[in-house]
Amino acid sequence: MFVVVGYSLALINLLIVIMMTADSIKFYLDFHAFICVVGGTAFSILIGFSPSGLKRLYNIYRVSIKNKDVDTNLLIRDIVRVAKETRGEINQTYLATFKSNHPFFKDGLQLISDGFSAEQIQNILDERISAAEERYKDDERFMKALVKIPPSFGLIGTTVGLVALFAQVGSADALKKIGPAMAVAMTATLYGLIVAFAVLSPLVDRLGEISLNNVRIRELIMKGIVHLKAKNSPIFIEEVLKSYLTFASQNTFKK
Repeated sequence: MFVVVGYSLALINLLIVIMMTADSIKFYLDFHAFICVVGGTAFSILIGFSPSGLKRLYNIYRVSIKNKDVDTNLLIRDIVRVAKETRGEINQTYLATFKSNHPFFKDGLQLISDGFSAEQIQNILDERISAAEERYKDDERFMKALVKIPPSFGLIGTTVGLVALFAQVGSADALKKIGPAMAVAMTATLYGLIVAFAVLSPLVDRLGEISLNNVRIRELIMKGIVHLKAKNSPIFIEEVLKSYLTFASQNTFKK
């Protein structure tokens, strides 16, 4: 939701700047420049990452929009509640009606129910956390590679426009044509910068933030699962997991 709001505000901000610096927005609209930058970027994705690259870009954008931060306080309360209800004796009957705010938590409870040892559970969850983190890093590397493409095609579009411009220098009314032709040529560079640094680059930062939050939440859950397996007291588990909260949240956790 915030991603959509951010893009909308960025677009409004850009329109305000344009209206303050030009008499008409039409000077900034050029279909040829748009095709050069957007089409060139799409074709480069096909060349470098195969057709699945376009689908991957769409999925990354969708995840960045739909991803919601997990309420850490609520998650800790869920883990403590399970500790109070089961005292570590977790079975399929309990899991059949159990609902969790995070699927990774239920996966961990399933491992306890299946009879794995504490060491085995920690190893399995560690591997899953590492695999998830690596997937996010792959997507982050993918996006960083894409950020470099649009400015390059913007420069190509500008160069093409300048070639056409200089070809008209010796013609009649050349002075009248230079200004508009130069504006059209520079539009390609503008589009390339917008696509790279206003559209794609924020997604790279968003992916990094999602990855950090995802790993932190999964590590908290793993810690809770290990303590549930050890049948530690709910109060002890609560005090241990509170270390994942901010200082302000730790002070207000009971409330």
